[in-house]
Amino acid sequence: MVVLHGKCVVVGEPTVGKSAVSQSFSADGTAFPKNYTMTIGVELSQKNLQVGENAQDLVNLFIFDSSGKEVFSDLSEPCWEKLSMFAVVFDVTNSKSFTSCQRWLKKLKKYFEPSKSIPGVLIGNKTDLEARRKISAEDATNFAQEHSLTYFECSAKDYVGIDAPFRHLAQKFLDLHQESNDLVQQFE
Repeated sequence: MVVLHGKCVVVGEPTVGKSAVSQSFSADGTAFPKNYTMTIGVELSQKNLQVGENAQDLVNLFIFDSSGKEVFSDLSEPCWEKLSMFAVVFDVTNSKSFTSCQRWLKKLKKYFEPSKSIPGVLIGNKTDLEARRKISAEDATNFAQEHSLTYFECSAKDYVGIDAPFRHLAQKFLDLHQESNDLVQQFE
């Protein structure tokens, strides 16, 4: 049995649902915030995931939910040091939140160690608002592929599709560790 500790940084524009996604995932759907509360700096949550063949390996996932407000970047960005994996979240009903994903990736890449492989996902949240959708799954998938990411859609409100991106990241993290210890950045 392998036990790994991974640091997952979650970024995106304000109000896209980063905290809702992070909290819903960590609490297995029991912690969807009823009212919007702006994240100041970073909020930390943790969850253990059984991954690997027959789910015999464990990834202890530390989720760093970062503020989307530029004014708090001095508080949040230092917490991105030594990230093991990341998620860029956007709101499928908000075009600006999608176009800003490019900027978030650029900011994150400053914290990548050149010799390490860093798994990442793109998450389109708020699929429960399908009638207001502005970003197609096809456009998001194309963007993700252009940036070597995997695309997932979810609804934090309805707790639909929340686990899949984090399980994917944990599995990729384990796979990289098994290929070579030197390729991954563990959180210690």
